[in-house]
Amino acid sequence: MKLKIDNDGSVNAVYSDRLADLKLGPMTMKRASNVEFNDDSQLWEAHTPDGELIASGPHRDEVIR
Repeated sequence: MKLKIDNDGSVNAVYSDRLADLKLGPMTMKRASNVEFNDDSQLWEAHTPDGELIASGPHRDEVIR
């Protein structure tokens, strides 16, 4: 797991259940992407909240990495 600590002391990371074990304080979650199956292409697609396609593939678990 990689953590990014900003100058103001806030910590950013991709969520993992292990984060709770670190006792870093209250958490705020923001969705980084949306993963859905595209019926037309028959592929899983990951999009940013702005709608930009950032990954696609035949297997969902590969697209979310």
